[in-house]
Parts: sequence; structure tokens; C-alpha cells
Amino acid sequence: TIIHRDEIEKRQPLIAATGINSIVNIPLSYKTETIGVLVLYALDNEYFTEKESDILRLYGGMASFALIKTRLHEEAKSALELRDRFIALASHELRTPLTSLNGYIQLLHNRLAHKNTVESRWVEELFHESIRLTNLVKELLHINRITQGQLSFIYNEISLLEVVTA
Repeated sequence: TIIHRDEIEKRQPLIAATGINSIVNIPLSYKTETIGVLVLYALDNEYFTEKESDILRLYGGMASFALIKTRLHEEAKSALELRDRFIALASHELRTPLTSLNGYIQLLHNRLAHKNTVESRWVEELFHESIRLTNLVKELLHINRITQGQLSFIYNEISLLEVVTA
């Protein structure tokens, strides 16, 4: 809306005393959410026209979109940081009990390795699954190091046949 000098003097005499001749209020909103109001003043002998008001409404729509986009970007950034902290905490917390489990599973595996019993097959399965779980936790830690820029690479030659076989 545009408010000119005569209306300003009626509604707000203190603002009129500052030399403001015209005020444009542009609502800033996105979908059903109100973000705020863009208030522009014209001083001295200047007045806002309807054409200028239309242009400013268009600008208000773009400003609203930019504000929402910035807020969503900050929320996404915060969510990613929270996810990274969770992954780091979870992987460190999983390593402690996993180390104890792996130790006991290796002891059982070494004792029952040469026996052909149902229990030895169970322990063999436990042994392989504990290694798999340990590798998954290590991968979580690697992901965390990658996101923090702390992962370094060591390059080695390896047989392609070994990689395909594995």
C-alpha cells in the first residue's frame, strides 16, 4: 500500500515531522507464511507511484523467496552437521563393545576352528559377521573423516585379480 503526505499527517504526525512524503509497505510472505514487511520512505518532494509500487511488490516477492531459500539452506546445513555428529558419536560408541565382542569371538573361533560341529559353524558365522560389522563401523568413521576433510589416502599397487576375487 502507498501512503502519501496528507494520510501520514493524519495517522502518524511524528513521522510526518521527519519530512517523509510517501511510504510504501510491501508484505513479505511465502505461500501462507508471513515473513515481514518491507517499508520504503520517500523524502522531500518525492512520491511513490502505482507503477513503482507494482515493481516493489515484485521485488518483495523475490526478497521473500530469497529469505525462505536462505532459511532452508541454513536448516539443511544444520541438519547435515547434526547427522555428521551423530555418525561420529554412534561409530565411536559402537567400537568399544564391538572390540570386546570381536575378542571373545576370536577366542571361540581359535578353539573351535578345527572341529566339525554345529557350534563351530555358528562361531565361524559369528566371526565373519563381526568382521563385517567392524568394517561397517570403520566406514562410518571414514565418512565422518571425509566430511571433516581429515581423511588421507595411501596409494598402493594391488592385483586386479585380488580385487575381483574379493
